Amino acid sequence: IIVDNRLEYRKQREILAEEFCHVLLHCGNQINYKHNIILDKQEEQAKRMSAYLLCPLYMLKTISVPSDTYYTISELADIFNVTYEFMKYRLSLIWGQDLNLIAVHNGEFYGYTSIE
Repeated sequence: IIVDNRLEYRKQREILAEEFCHVLLHCGNQINYKHNIILDKQEEQAKRMSAYLLCPLYMLKTISVPSDTYYTISELADIFNVTYEFMKYRLSLIWGQDLNLIAVHNGEFYGYTSIE
């Protein structure tokens, strides 16, 4: 696996994890595949597995948040050393929806499902 060292460190980690997941999940030579649904599915599988690898649910659940506050996506990205976009993707896998649809009002969250 070769990763461009000119990229930001967090992006390098994400690419390395995704490519590693391709090695674990997919066998054979995909060079002859034309861009189609099979390659799209493989890309999505590797991206999803890399999200599980870099931001495991058991670790997300152990983060203690004071009751009078909450972590932002940026803060969680810092904790897990991934990009904002990657953390947003990981959280969307947990809640099964676009995080832009979640609203906070007076400390209450609306439009999401708890990970408990």
